Amino acid sequence: MNTRQRRKLSRLRKHERGTVLVLLALSVVAVLLVLGLSIDLGTAYVQHARLSQSVDAGVLAGARNTALGDAQITAIALKVAKANYQTNEPVNYTVSIPMPAPDTRRVSRSASATAKGRFASIIGKSALDLSVDGEATRYPLDMSLVLDLSYSLQRNSAFDDMQAASSALRTSKNLPTSTGLFHVI
Repeated sequence: MNTRQRRKLSRLRKHERGTVLVLLALSVVAVLLVLGLSIDLGTAYVQHARLSQSVDAGVLAGARNTALGDAQITAIALKVAKANYQTNEPVNYTVSIPMPAPDTRRVSRSASATAKGRFASIIGKSALDLSVDGEATRYPLDMSLVLDLSYSLQRNSAFDDMQAASSALRTSKNLPTSTGLFHVI
């Protein structure tokens, strides 16, 4: 290498000063942007899971109380869903209660909300839309209770206790009277 080439190389090296700093600054900005978007998406995922759990809890509570009528089923489903997803942001709930077959009730519910992003506004998106659907079906209950009349139950006077327990079960408020059959044999 001659002296002229060495001078050119030394001049180029002088002009390269600070390029590592520029590249580092650009890469730090890119990493922070990706990290911020990851935080926003993680927060939206958690909010979506909580909204889904609240909708599921609402439809299950509504399906558990199908003997009460549509207005009370809707009120119960809404109350349970709101209790399980508490937020300051508005949430839109819709409930439908179709009867796909005789004595069968289906409680369907959907909810939509928004998850506000802290870092997504950098790319022009201030919130992510969340939407969840849930459904529970209550089929008719057919139950038969067979009481044993054998000598062992009569000897221990347990038969009278079993008759009283079966009568209490038949008149229990936990059994749906409008959508099921209950027999004591």
